[in-house]
Amino acid sequence: FIITGRDQDEINITRKNLNDIGIKHWDGLYLKPINYKSKSAVYYKSETRKKITNQGNNILLSIGDQYSDSDGGYTKYKVKLPNPMYEIK
Repeated sequence: FIITGRDQDEINITRKNLNDIGIKHWDGLYLKPINYKSKSAVYYKSETRKKITNQGNNILLSIGDQYSDSDGGYTKYKVKLPNPMYEIK
């Protein structure tokens, strides 16, 4: 599963970018809804992980360059990658 903070209207370029780097198969690609107004991505991403979990999946590992990639629960282990360019709350 891939959960990104990109807006829903960026889905085509996101798919292309993933394919270009060799990521061609996933069970779900989740982009931030167009009407999402919160300044924090934590709620959107944790609710998405909750939805994935409620579908019977266990999320063992969340990897990302933003704390919102794993904050809010629904993952067992977390890996925060360094990103010197920007931080999303």
